[in-house]
This record gives sequence, structure tokens and C-alpha cells, in this order.
Amino acid sequence: MQELIFHLLKSSALIAIFYLAYFILLKQETSFMQNRKFLLVGLATSLVLPLIYLTQQEYIELPSTEIPYTVMNGDFQQENTVIEEPTDWWQIGFYVYLFGVSVMSLRFAFQIYSLKKVINSGFLKNTRI
Repeated sequence: MQELIFHLLKSSALIAIFYLAYFILLKQETSFMQNRKFLLVGLATSLVLPLIYLTQQEYIELPSTEIPYTVMNGDFQQENTVIEEPTDWWQIGFYVYLFGVSVMSLRFAFQIYSLKKVINSGFLKNTRI
């Protein structure tokens, strides 16, 4: 779950960086094919680059400690304690995000349905120019 959210955040950040580079460097250019290729390469890079992990493993030797051996007898009583689970904010954030996506998908489907209905009717109501 967290990996998906981190991937989405990294992808969004890379898309923002590519868009900023496009806005600063290529907005005034007239070669639209190069601009289009730049943006498509930026989208592909923003999907692939977060999947690459660069890690360095460092092994540390732990000093050996000897634990003294103790004999436990059965005279102790076990206490029943309730352990409260901490709130998983990543899961709550995911469900809020999922709710937003579903609401916007329903809104989009309704708009597509309305557009199809207008196209099939052949004319627009309330057309003022």
C-alpha cells in the first residue's frame, strides 16, 4: 500500500519537473513534434524511474553477548492487556483517494452520457451566441 502511494508521489513529482522544464524551455518553440516527444518521454520516464531502487547495503558486526540462563517456574500470572492498534494513516488516505476517484469517475460518466444525449438529439438547447 505504501509502495503504491510512494510510486504515485514520485511519478507526480517527475511529471511536475518535466512540465516545469517544458514550460520554461520549450513553451515558445514552434516545433510541436519535438515538444510532443519531450512530453511523452517525460511521461514514460515518470512511470519507469520510480520503479528503480538504488540501495547500498552495509553490514555491521554485532558484538556477541551472552545471556544468562534462568529457570522460570510456573508461579507467575499472565495479565490480559488490550493492545490498541495504531491508526494507519496510509490506509485512510488510500480510501479517501479511492472515494475521490470514484466520485470523479461517476461525474465523468454522467458528463459523457449527457454529451452523447446531446449529440444524438442533433441540436442544443439554450444556444446563445
